[in-house]
Amino acid sequence: MQIIIASHSYMAEGIYDAAKMLSGSKNNVIVMKAYINSDNFETEFQQKMSEIPENEVVIVLTDLLGGSVNQVVMRYKGTHQMQIIAGINLYSVIKITQIDETKDIVEQLKNIVRQSEEQILYINDVIKNRKEKNSV
Repeated sequence: MQIIIASHSYMAEGIYDAAKMLSGSKNNVIVMKAYINSDNFETEFQQKMSEIPENEVVIVLTDLLGGSVNQVVMRYKGTHQMQIIAGINLYSVIKITQIDETKDIVEQLKNIVRQSEEQILYINDVIKNRKEKNSV
């Protein structure tokens, strides 16, 4: 299994650096920073994909649903055993790098996406709701 974290600019590098700090480095992660050294992310992505055996599961994490990085990745959906997650956050990166390859990868990904969505909260409302519960 290969994991590719791809983003505009340096987000992929930063989010993976944070994930490594919290859960350790993984040898199956490729970080791709789009549009830093070249305007042609598709060529860079195609090159990385050509280096990965076609029978390998490839999980690609992108920064923004519908963004140019995500659009390029989606063109390669039929290659390898590609699974694509858009709109990643630190929680999802940590959990995806800890996937158990002996279990159903797709089901694990779906669970991680659900759990990642629960990590995004408007904290002002959380605090307000707690205060309201405590005052009753």
